Amino acid sequence: MLIITRHQGTYRNAATAAAHRVHSTLACVDLRNANDLAEIAPKLLAQITVPKSLLKRERMLAIGRNTLAPIELAGGSFILSVDSKQDGATILGQVLDWMNSFAESEEMKTTVLLQEVDQLERIWGPRGDWWLRGTTQFHRSLNYVFLSSKKRLGNWAIDPRRGFFGQLELLSF
Repeated sequence: MLIITRHQGTYRNAATAAAHRVHSTLACVDLRNANDLAEIAPKLLAQITVPKSLLKRERMLAIGRNTLAPIELAGGSFILSVDSKQDGATILGQVLDWMNSFAESEEMKTTVLLQEVDQLERIWGPRGDWWLRGTTQFHRSLNYVFLSSKKRLGNWAIDPRRGFFGQLELLSF
């Protein structure tokens, strides 16, 4: 996992180029305008390419049924049929679990890029990093890149009271 902060220039282009170099599927979502974690999940799903193979599409949907993520195929795109009783953290966690399960079953590289991840504290509260760690720590087939224009986000990696203490590599641009 990486946290990339920037002083100038564009960091998303650097992360996108890195994912492309290692032939990784990239799903990117910007958290700046999100008000709830439930808004993030459909944005991630919209970036997943629907396979041309019917068998592979069916396998993706079957994995979705097994991970409880309410994922359907409509109009050539994966969509989320959200149960209004579920909270945003549950929905996003299920979509990330689905992405991990499919990447694992297909032995494919997948990168989830969360842009302006510092907004997680605004959306989820001051313990947003702990929620994210709990959600992502068992995903062995997903790579995570956290982007932020705020230097204070580096505290996630160096503060022993934070969820990602000692687990992130910091890069500055």
